[in-house]
Amino acid sequence: MKTERRRWRLKLSALFAILALIAAACGDGAADTTTTAAEEETTTTPAAGEETTTTASEPELESTTLRVGFSGQPDFTQIMNFVWLDELREDYGIDAEPIIFEGTSPPFRALVAGEVDMVVGQVPPGILLRAETGADVVMIAGDVQQSDYLLVSTPDVTTLEDLYGKQIGTAGPGAVSTSLSVAALSREGIDVDQIEFVEIGGTSARMAALLAGQTAAGAAHFAEGFNAVEEGLNPLYVIADGVGAYLFHGVWASREWVEANPNLVQLAIDRFIESVRWAATNKDDYIAAAADVTEGLSDDAKSRAYDEFIRIGLFAVNGGLEDELLQATIEIEQEVENLPADVEDPANWVIKDFVESYLERFGEQ
Repeated sequence: MKTERRRWRLKLSALFAILALIAAACGDGAADTTTTAAEEETTTTPAAGEETTTTASEPELESTTLRVGFSGQPDFTQIMNFVWLDELREDYGIDAEPIIFEGTSPPFRALVAGEVDMVVGQVPPGILLRAETGADVVMIAGDVQQSDYLLVSTPDVTTLEDLYGKQIGTAGPGAVSTSLSVAALSREGIDVDQIEFVEIGGTSARMAALLAGQTAAGAAHFAEGFNAVEEGLNPLYVIADGVGAYLFHGVWASREWVEANPNLVQLAIDRFIESVRWAATNKDDYIAAAADVTEGLSDDAKSRAYDEFIRIGLFAVNGGLEDELLQATIEIEQEVENLPADVEDPANWVIKDFVESYLERFGEQ
């Protein structure tokens, strides 16, 4: 696997060819990429197995420490995030540490408190944090652009209409397992007022409740869901088929930290995008990497889950900050009243400079 991953590796000098020209972001988050004739360099997109060369000097990283907060990790859907941090450690000497939190809001609170430098987390908590506290947190990339949830049910529930009068287990009010279940069912013409959504906990707890007959259905990440199907449950509905495009995770940081660490941020985002591209094109290596961070999943469940990732277009290979994707995500959360009708303009909290710099150098896919 590591050999294959290195085919995607960008040499540090290539990554820094433009970093040397990036100054600290301005107040609106824009990075100055103006170059002089003497500074201009020509770079090429690396083909598999090739290395990119450049003569540009390598600017010094502002820090060699990177603490990244995650919610509910590890799971099979975000193996690329662990590959990302591994490569930052192994290839660039960055002390990249994953810090795991329970729930969606705690990583953001830790970000504001300075306990983590970045958060790979959902979009609504970041928007609400800005609105409720005034914290200037910004999103600088995204990785998952579809829901990875499978609505799993007991064997007697074979249609969505069979859910009427029954209970669906979720992680609770405001959780994405709730909001996306409600949004998908509503878009399929199901009257969600005739279904009871009950707080059970995370994916494992929801599947355990189903197997015990305590609920009729529950949303599970694909791999965990297909694993539960092997135990006799029913794969009722793929939620992405109902909600469509949805930015499940974004990379968040404080604006102040981004402005103080533009070289480190650019290196991290370059490698972040590469890790997502690797995930979208290397099924066998992705599954092999999952063995290091997940347990209890069958090979068949992991294989089926990955195939679903590709079918629905899960991986955001171009940085995940397209305006249409952001707007679709906001609208879905507004539909289920997780976000207010009036949401702050994304231009105030999305910084695209680092993604755009990567795409200018290495192209879109």
